Amino acid sequence: MDQPNIILIVLDTLRKDVLPIYGGDAYTPNLNEFAKDAIVFPNAIAPSPWTVPSHMSFFTGKYAVEHGVHEDENIFDNNIDEKVSKYQGKFFWEILKNKGYNIFSFSANPYISVDSVLIDLGIILDLILNIIQLIMILLLMNTENMEKRYQK
Repeated sequence: MDQPNIILIVLDTLRKDVLPIYGGDAYTPNLNEFAKDAIVFPNAIAPSPWTVPSHMSFFTGKYAVEHGVHEDENIFDNNIDEKVSKYQGKFFWEILKNKGYNIFSFSANPYISVDSVLIDLGIILDLILNIIQLIMILLLMNTENMEKRYQK
């Protein structure tokens, strides 16, 4: 595949002015190193003042008024889960997957969890099988080395 790798890092409730890549003084050596070869968006603006509508906008490319996941008149709107599940449009990962990308997601967010559509289970199973094969090879190599030691 000739397409570039895409890694989207979303850090909720983190002000950019604390990160060294934006002039802050937080200790983030891995993020700093990663940012050297990455595209960094210095003027990114959240499309909504709170998490869920902002994330839906990130994932759909639409404003909250377009994707419909936002509070109503009552700021303590309890229908957000329902609004997220009723969304019928496309997500960016669906477009990327159709273009041949392998999709992985790591998140503690309940809207994007292990049972989410973000995780391609076939790829995960292949990865697990590859890890198991690697462990078996390492065990066999270790066994052969131990046998050689005891034969001396």
